Amino acid sequence: FVKEVKQRLSCESSTALQLTSKSCILVNEDKTRSFYGRKISPNPSILRLIHHIDQALSNYQQPTYYNPPILHTTLASVPGNIIDLMADDNDSLEDDDPMLVSVRRVLCTFGTTKEYSFDLKPA
Repeated sequence: FVKEVKQRLSCESSTALQLTSKSCILVNEDKTRSFYGRKISPNPSILRLIHHIDQALSNYQQPTYYNPPILHTTLASVPGNIIDLMADDNDSLEDDDPMLVSVRRVLCTFGTTKEYSFDLKPA
């Protein structure tokens, strides 16, 4: 699997992503962990990276990324479902100004111990 992801991503160049001004709170499917993050503006390069990883996951009969993708970056996480504890619907909160972030590598984490880093070609 790792070899296939590396091969698929080797043709991709570094890119930029734009963190929007909207924060988000997401909860995993088991409702055992909540994530605070910033939404990311759709970007063809980022969607292509997700597609490459989805293809590799499919080849190994593993679940793929959400369809449609929920483009975000996680800034913090806590145990439990904090949305149930919130009084208001804070699905999307206004935050700081949009921010541009350079993407030079893709990190994949599996479980709690396996982490792989895949460098992208310089832009």
